[in-house]
Amino acid sequence: MTRYETYAKEESVPVIFADYNGIITAINRKFEEDFLWSAEELVGKSLNEIIPVELHDSHNMGFSRYVLSGQSSMLGTPLDLKITRGDGEVVLAEHYIVDMKGDGKELVAARIIPR
Repeated sequence: MTRYETYAKEESVPVIFADYNGIITAINRKFEEDFLWSAEELVGKSLNEIIPVELHDSHNMGFSRYVLSGQSSMLGTPLDLKITRGDGEVVLAEHYIVDMKGDGKELVAARIIPR
């Protein structure tokens, strides 16, 4: 099973996928439950939907730099970052972000666990 398949089948941990343009392509049921968003609200929208406003610029710069260079110190490392829930509350969560390029997908995925 590829890493993409493993993440796509995940049921116990919230998972989100985004393409290299920063557009959300999928979320799992656990993400919907834990962060109060529905797939209909997020799929096709920018990752900025779930990123607190004050972090938009730094996220956009870092994400663009990664897409252009292929290098990031944030991939594969647990990170405590803020996330905006569907009800507007900003909470701290552990993010574990991976690139799916090795699985033939031009996507990034993140397991995001509420604190």
